[in-house]
Amino acid sequence: MATYVYAIVLPDHPRAERASGVGDPPGDLRRVVAERVAAVVGDAPADLRARRRDVTAHHDVLTGLAAEGGPVLPMRFGMVVEDDAEVERHLAEHGAAYAEALRRLEGKTEFNVKAEFDLDTVLPGLVVADPQIMAQRERSRATGALDEQMRLGEMVEQAVARHEAAVRDFVVGRLEGLAADMKDGPTVRNVAANVSFLVSSADTADFRAAVDALRGDVGEGVELRCTGPLPVYSFVPEAMAGAG
Repeated sequence: MATYVYAIVLPDHPRAERASGVGDPPGDLRRVVAERVAAVVGDAPADLRARRRDVTAHHDVLTGLAAEGGPVLPMRFGMVVEDDAEVERHLAEHGAAYAEALRRLEGKTEFNVKAEFDLDTVLPGLVVADPQIMAQRERSRATGALDEQMRLGEMVEQAVARHEAAVRDFVVGRLEGLAADMKDGPTVRNVAANVSFLVSSADTADFRAAVDALRGDVGEGVELRCTGPLPVYSFVPEAMAGAG
């Protein structure tokens, strides 16, 4: 039977096995140890798919490991390899790098901050505040020419992009001092900032307070969303997260 990999931990990580993995019924977890690190694994269900039940079970395993103390390198949902022996070989080959990553993440957690904006609220202010856009709008109205309208659209898009960048830089400028590291997430429509922060567990209350203080300063039509603490997906080196 194939092996499902949940996370990499230190060999003495507390409660690194418990019966709450993916599958129906939930599969038992076990530990594969190789030198300086260990993997928390289970049997991979033959019909594994991204069902809510299994995605939730995967997340719950990671959350439980993090709550018990000790650093955790979480794997993305669906990490399946041939068997435990393959896991052991991989850990033996990359154990030093994993151990260093675990050391760097010890005592830290992840928060994701998104600055979402309502374009209908933000856009009128951007247009009125830019004399060049206002002038182009008048030319477009006066001539009705397609090229003038297209130019107006380009100028508005550029203004929105500048606004997004400014909001992102403002948010990061206020929060990065409370984080050990940060990573930009994927670009999302109408989201000026999508940034994950690696935060010391001792600083989580201060980080949340800083986000709350920002909410009144990011401008009209912009909403800040803070999610966390989370498993530190964003700070697992890509080669590790995708290794198998």
